[in-house]
Amino acid sequence: EVGINNLIFLEVGIGVPRGPVDFMSEEWQDLYVHAVREAERLGIRILLGAGPGWCGSGGPWVKPEESMKHLVFSETEISGNKKVNIELPIPEQRSTVWHTMKDPYYEDVAVYAVPDSIVPVIADINEKALYERDPYSSKPNVKPYLPALAKYDEPEESKILEHSEIINLTDNLQSDGHLIWDAPAGNWTIIRMGKRVTGASSRPAPQPAIGLESNKMDTLAFRNHLKNYTDILLEKTAPRKEGVGWTGFHMDSWESGAQNWTEGIVDEFKKRRGYDPEPYFLAYTGRAIESVEITERFLWDLRQTCKELVLENHVEFGKAYAHRNGLELTIEPYDMNPAGDLDLGAIADVIMAEFW
Repeated sequence: EVGINNLIFLEVGIGVPRGPVDFMSEEWQDLYVHAVREAERLGIRILLGAGPGWCGSGGPWVKPEESMKHLVFSETEISGNKKVNIELPIPEQRSTVWHTMKDPYYEDVAVYAVPDSIVPVIADINEKALYERDPYSSKPNVKPYLPALAKYDEPEESKILEHSEIINLTDNLQSDGHLIWDAPAGNWTIIRMGKRVTGASSRPAPQPAIGLESNKMDTLAFRNHLKNYTDILLEKTAPRKEGVGWTGFHMDSWESGAQNWTEGIVDEFKKRRGYDPEPYFLAYTGRAIESVEITERFLWDLRQTCKELVLENHVEFGKAYAHRNGLELTIEPYDMNPAGDLDLGAIADVIMAEFW
């Protein structure tokens, strides 16, 4: 009666008491079907969010191995010229204000020894290696983009890590986390690197809907998320009227942060960038390998690869999924996403924004 003909349906729990109907329970599903039927009767269009909360596509059904992941590391100092048998600490999960969900999931990726004199020198490594991306519009001093300089100030050579100085000890790591190694003379830093969940979760969702965010670089992870959510609702609401009722698949503002690891990322990197990233993994720690410029170029290549995987395996897949089910894709493409707002928004059928 007042002219409302379009709405976004998001299952959000923030600042209000919980009601008696749990998210995705049989009663909840029946009520969603009722909402769709009423919208069809009244000529209203419903855009359903890609997941509970308003920040992404996750839920309690997302397994840790299918969630957003990053490459984490721990460092242990040792003296050489002897055989060492030490337990290396498991790298801790790197939570931020946007990544708060704890999970014990961990898998080793690599172990390296480097001279202990080689310490981190790369500024803003948390952003450059996609550990963090804060919202530019609502947090002070956030860079709108990461600059790629024509020339970088290089530190003295003693602070640069040469490939010949890196010793790969991955095969020396035992299943119980102990490192057994005949260490040469000198002081060494042992860096244990592995993958853990970022801790991004379906927020702000009510308790029954809280869970990890699905991997934004993996089509299979996104598909499995949708099987537990929209696939069920699509079946329950069929057949649907065309042009009214449930008409849209909506990706709300990107608040699940960045990730810098996924299954198969090494092969994807080789295919897309033309070289092996493994010799540069230590750049994730902020150390300069060969030179600051070469390290910065690797980190740019890393971000470019992650961007392409997000766009292709998450957003493009989401658009194809929506169209296959008679829905349009709407996106609010900001403002912590690792793919770039314009690139992300360009894929949408309808690009959206919000303001106060």
